[in-house]
Amino acid sequence: MAAAERYFVGIDLGAGFGAKLGLFDDELKLISKSLLPLSELTSNSLEHLSLRLYIRISGMLEAKNLRDDDLTSAGIASAGILDKDGNYIASAGLPYLENRNLKDDLEHKLNKPVAIANDADSGAYAEWAEANKGKNVKEILYWAIGGGWGGAWISNGKVLHPSTGWDGNEKNLHITNEPGYALQLPTELLSGIFSDHGWDYEAFEAKLKINNFGSVGKRHYNSIRAEWIISGPGILRLFKTKAEGNPRYSYMMDTSTDCSHIDELAAFADNNAIMTYNLFGNVLAAAAERVIVQAIADGADPNIPICLAGKVSRALPYFNSSFNEYFIKQRLNIGNGKGKLLMPRLNLSIIESRGENPNLLGAAILAKEIYYNCL
Repeated sequence: MAAAERYFVGIDLGAGFGAKLGLFDDELKLISKSLLPLSELTSNSLEHLSLRLYIRISGMLEAKNLRDDDLTSAGIASAGILDKDGNYIASAGLPYLENRNLKDDLEHKLNKPVAIANDADSGAYAEWAEANKGKNVKEILYWAIGGGWGGAWISNGKVLHPSTGWDGNEKNLHITNEPGYALQLPTELLSGIFSDHGWDYEAFEAKLKINNFGSVGKRHYNSIRAEWIISGPGILRLFKTKAEGNPRYSYMMDTSTDCSHIDELAAFADNNAIMTYNLFGNVLAAAAERVIVQAIADGADPNIPICLAGKVSRALPYFNSSFNEYFIKQRLNIGNGKGKLLMPRLNLSIIESRGENPNLLGAAILAKEIYYNCL
């Protein structure tokens, strides 16, 4: 008698663009996908979110003539910081999840095992596994830039310095993990970079205070969180700082607009879009310098590959040059006086380059692993 086919669901619960769901077969091939829009995530109820996810999962199964019983397990790759039991310590964009357990609630509804992990940790593992097909890639820095800036440093298949079980003390977050949240960028540094590009940093700060984007959260004296700029909403803030008042861009001032509209403008050589991405590339490089230097101090290879994923990664051609130019100008020596300069390079995620989602694949890997661990 032939063994029953196994099906796994992966859920990428992002910080700013809704929840992406995928149905995978036993070879982790994506056979169906769905989207739970951001509007469905903002109900302020874990129970409502869990129910909507359950309904979407059932819909994917039904569309493939499968029953709920045909599902083997599910995995969630979620923005935010979790404890070892899957409770949210901090939830990016969905504060009603804090101190709650989405994994347990969905597990109860599905009556199937459910695993959960930080989204960047999940994506990093999937990307590292992909990079090692036919090669020997020991470690990578994985950066997912979308609604925020998530990241992970993975070596030999293990996430180093994970945020799991974080005690709430920001000093105990390693900046290779959750860099957008853990890394503070000095306003003096940012003001200088803005000035070099002919921009007014105070106008950008006013954007944070006027705030069409909801609360920007806790800030430190004379610094801001990196992901207030290094994210899709951050890019949009930059663009609006430059273009506000220009009637040509009135449609861009709507709060529902996302950074993909800036990509479209950049593709047509729009000057404000090009200037936005030039500035963004420099700011990302300044932040990257701090992350990479810390990783090197903690044992990373100075040539560690950086894999870029998330919605913003699609705009890499527009900010890659200014990212590289920053390090050419800095001439930061990392060779103990031997003349070796820090010259990192951004690489588009292998999975992302195929038009797939590393975090979603990572969630499916979680689902498959928890199933086999339960046998």
